Amino acid sequence: MTIDQDTQHPDRSPISVQPASLRPEGFTIAQPDDAILTSQSFRNTPFADLPLYLPTLSNPVVGFDGGFNRAALEVSDKGVTCILLPYLEQVDRDFIELKLNGVRVDFHTVTEDEARQGLQIVLHVASERFIREAGNTLQAFVTHVGGGSDQTKPFNIKVDIEFPGGRNPVASTPQNENLPKPVFPQDVIDFGVTSENSINPIPVSIGYYPVNTNLPRVNHRKVRDEIRLSLGGVVVKHPVTEFEAAGEAPIIINVNTGTWDKVGDGVHVCEYEVVDEVGNHSQGFSPPQVIEVRRNTGAEPLLPAPYIAESIERPGQNDLLDADDLDGNDATIVVEVNRQGYELGDVLRLKVSGRTEGSQLITTFYDHPIDSTTRAQRIRWPYADILPLIDGRVQLTYQRLRLNALPRNSLDRSVDITGTPVEAGLAPPIVLEAVGGNLPAATDPVTVFIRALTGYPANARVLLVLNGTYANGRSYYAEHTARAGQNDIVLELPNGPNGEIAQLEGGSLSLHYTVNGGPPSRRLNLYVGGLRAILPAPITREAVPPDHVFDPDKNRGNLNVTVKAHPAFTLGATVYLYAEGSAPGGSAPRMEFEIDENWLGVDLPFVVARLYVTANLNGTQSLYYTVVKPGQRDMLSEALTIRVGAALDLPVPEVLESTQITPTLSRLNPAHVLQSGVVTVRVRYRPMLASDDIEVYVIGKPELGTPVIGIKPGIPAPGGDYVDFTVPNVFVGANLAQSCRVFYEVIRDHKREPSRELTLEIEALEAQYWDLVSVPQAETNGGVIDVTKAHDVRIDAWPFLRYDPENPQSVWIDAEGTVNQVLRNGTPLTPAEFAAERILTPIPASYLRRLADGSPLDLKAYVSLDGGGRATAQRLVPASYRIRKQPGVVDSINVGGGPDRIVINAEGTVAYVANYNSATVSVIDLTTFSLSDTIIMPANTYTNGLALHPDGSRLYVSGYYSSEIQVIDTSDNTISNKITGIHVYGFGGLAFNLDGSRLYYGAYYQAQLQVIDTSNDTLIYTGYAYYPVDLALAPQGTRLYCAGLSAMGIIDTATNTQLSTLSGFSYAWRLAYSPYAQKIYVTDQSAANVKIVDARTNLISNTIPNLTGAFGIAFHPTRRLAYVTMHTSNSVAIIDIDKEEVIRTLTGFVYPKSIAIAPDGSYALVSNYNANTVFIVQL
Repeated sequence: MTIDQDTQHPDRSPISVQPASLRPEGFTIAQPDDAILTSQSFRNTPFADLPLYLPTLSNPVVGFDGGFNRAALEVSDKGVTCILLPYLEQVDRDFIELKLNGVRVDFHTVTEDEARQGLQIVLHVASERFIREAGNTLQAFVTHVGGGSDQTKPFNIKVDIEFPGGRNPVASTPQNENLPKPVFPQDVIDFGVTSENSINPIPVSIGYYPVNTNLPRVNHRKVRDEIRLSLGGVVVKHPVTEFEAAGEAPIIINVNTGTWDKVGDGVHVCEYEVVDEVGNHSQGFSPPQVIEVRRNTGAEPLLPAPYIAESIERPGQNDLLDADDLDGNDATIVVEVNRQGYELGDVLRLKVSGRTEGSQLITTFYDHPIDSTTRAQRIRWPYADILPLIDGRVQLTYQRLRLNALPRNSLDRSVDITGTPVEAGLAPPIVLEAVGGNLPAATDPVTVFIRALTGYPANARVLLVLNGTYANGRSYYAEHTARAGQNDIVLELPNGPNGEIAQLEGGSLSLHYTVNGGPPSRRLNLYVGGLRAILPAPITREAVPPDHVFDPDKNRGNLNVTVKAHPAFTLGATVYLYAEGSAPGGSAPRMEFEIDENWLGVDLPFVVARLYVTANLNGTQSLYYTVVKPGQRDMLSEALTIRVGAALDLPVPEVLESTQITPTLSRLNPAHVLQSGVVTVRVRYRPMLASDDIEVYVIGKPELGTPVIGIKPGIPAPGGDYVDFTVPNVFVGANLAQSCRVFYEVIRDHKREPSRELTLEIEALEAQYWDLVSVPQAETNGGVIDVTKAHDVRIDAWPFLRYDPENPQSVWIDAEGTVNQVLRNGTPLTPAEFAAERILTPIPASYLRRLADGSPLDLKAYVSLDGGGRATAQRLVPASYRIRKQPGVVDSINVGGGPDRIVINAEGTVAYVANYNSATVSVIDLTTFSLSDTIIMPANTYTNGLALHPDGSRLYVSGYYSSEIQVIDTSDNTISNKITGIHVYGFGGLAFNLDGSRLYYGAYYQAQLQVIDTSNDTLIYTGYAYYPVDLALAPQGTRLYCAGLSAMGIIDTATNTQLSTLSGFSYAWRLAYSPYAQKIYVTDQSAANVKIVDARTNLISNTIPNLTGAFGIAFHPTRRLAYVTMHTSNSVAIIDIDKEEVIRTLTGFVYPKSIAIAPDGSYALVSNYNANTVFIVQL
């Protein structure tokens, strides 16, 4: 296997890295293109001239100082990171504020270390505070500790989170139907890209998007959108001009000959995506146009398209492969080679080019040497290669490679991949030293491992981002870069006892990465040095738990702070206390306490002067400390945040759709939120400040029953005194007949204050809402299921129906009758089912045929509303029907030409059919009653004999003109061996002895019996037998009976010699030994009867007449019946073996030859020689 990427770079030893230079695009003031920028680059810049560094900012954005796209707002739980760079005259206790649209969103007090070392200051803005599809003003302010203030320029940031082209209107398709298909010239579509028509640029027309022009204007074509046309993975970029954006005329992209050189010959998918000015990608690519490029491969016709054996063919659509059905096994890609001019030594180069659910292109090549010029080639497609493509689409093509010949291309086949998706997007980084989510603080170096970036160019730029939180709650941020290469990426981040990561001890670290500025990977979240800080927070005498409020009206003095004794307080150590406020002048000078023998093992008292506390009135002050000792790692405590002023009074929230029972109890009828799809939680309190952040919590069952609700600013609704939160009703479905806790927290000046709680009782829905299960075909048939017809279980849209690949809704369907069967075992709802608002699950015909006539059938279904398993799933109202069975033909399966003999395996799951005219064996899947494979025999075989080994592992196949018996491995339906020395002109008489160690073959023309040792598949005996046409072994295994036209031979299996010959036949053709009596039934087609031979006397004991064209015969496994095909009268006779007479005749066949009965006796298979079909006959 090879990957379609740049040249391999085998040397991928760990890279020791330093923090990356800052991205020029991240600055709100343009920086020189060639500048190497770090935080130290701005240390001599006055505050008023200082840019902000926003790591997720896009630039340039015309008319703005930068822009944020959807991914930029979602990359971190903390919100958007804003880096304030060190500035001229930065000193300890300068007070920094960050404002968005005039409202303060974060603040920070400069520490002595930050001032001395010129460290960057990490601030955050809650993503929910940005106004979407508009400009937002972001500005930093400083109040100098020595007096005076400064402010940066107000930076205008464009925020645009909309997909160019709009959302994909058909969730079940990987392409975005709102992007018009790229249009090529008709001659290119018909004849491909040739050396002649590509001399001049080939125009590709891109129509106006979105196709649905009623979508909001933000989704329409805009100036500076970039159309990225992918031609087999080679991308041509076209920026939309002002002229093009002003109209709706198609945009023409000319593809020149140099681009076609890069694309290369073959059949390619041509599609495009759109990326807007701030970096939002369209939701998927356009519908594809398939184009053949044949500039260097001549004009031979295209070879047949490959296909996936396990996929489902859907006429007019892409094929469909459900990865879940593979159960972790590899898939098989099949290439037909028979009569296509192949030679041994040719190589198939299979190309699998697919897009993931996130639209990342992955192209993989598999080289397969041809091992047969007649048998279809089966190429393994590893399951690991399939997983990333779930919910995406692949294109399969191949080239035939031959020494000293031009490659020859194939047609293509597109396949949609469904199944349970792996997590979307790039895999998270791995920190090798982290164990159980914990990273030892002193780890040096910290080794970060990023898995090989399949589908990206080797020269892609990988940006590793570290977002941390110190034990005291402050933020840390760093970036590191690496080249993608083609193998795994290993970065070694320097650390050490006082390294940047070591200083996070007691806090946390989150890591992710981007590739070429694209969407972020999934995150890795770690604790540093343990689950909690090594040093506990200080305590105060005045601001006590649980509210930690310092009320100046009640506390007239200073704030007394105690740092509890700790083993880290050793001789020579110094403890520094910090009191940092939320207002200018609200931060006290750093206080220090040197540990000597008087203070060993003793609590340390500190006093924060009242003036530094009350400066934060109606705000907060954060208290924490550090421990410093020469030669040891600095240690940082957790922070205690106290509120200054009266405690907030936060009443219970309201749930508008519920009914209040008591002030703290409400009851919700789920029916009230079905139509709207949301629940409204209303929050009121006073005073509500615009700088407040409000976070609502609904606590119910884990996962879906406890939704994540976005933060909102404390800005009341127009004309109101409240903030409303609309919560999707998913949590209601997850908590039916359960109670939830509902409350909110107000985050004011970095301190969280919880409200009182509301208990929300969610009622159960009435049964009528769950009466959704039916069998439509039976509903129109008086509640009767006729097993001769196809039937489906239908489940109509249920309450709280949703499609979410991250948390899919699973569905179970059980069929309970005289035999039970699981029809659907927790399979997730598919996009197509969600779009159709119903589920249709076929009831297997094989199952229905096993049910007793007139018996009841109950269909029970369950759907998961809470993300759990069947035990907690919602039970739907069962549907009940009755079974009706009438003997006769119920279905037909197309097979090869001239089908005759049929064998069924012991499990009743697979049947094999010998096709005389087409020299093939058809393989029928009896679980679906469909053709699953065709085994091609050597040319001119005229397949007429089949015998399945008793263990089911091997199928032996003979042919009229063949001097070989082919041995088929039934695990993959390939020819694994052949037995030579076989006489030609045999009629296909094959039979095993009881243990399968011997195979008997009737050589009719030579009047001989041939015996094969199946342990090594060699011929071991050839001897006389009376013109054997068909063979049957006695149940004891001691006698072998041979139908021989005008006579029947009786052979001793111990010696393989014929003991006697029974005459009295006109044209004995087939025979079968009765499982119910010591009798052999022989079809005598010239005499139009069946003769019954008593095995005890070896004499004909009876004759059943009037069976015109009697040919094949089989016995029912549980009923005392025999079945005889009559090929010239196109019928099947049913014989009562007790009465030895015909009791019924089934008609409607087309020259029926052989009959085989299922092991459970529910149906028979009959081969129609002149129709090339096999009929399924209900018995």
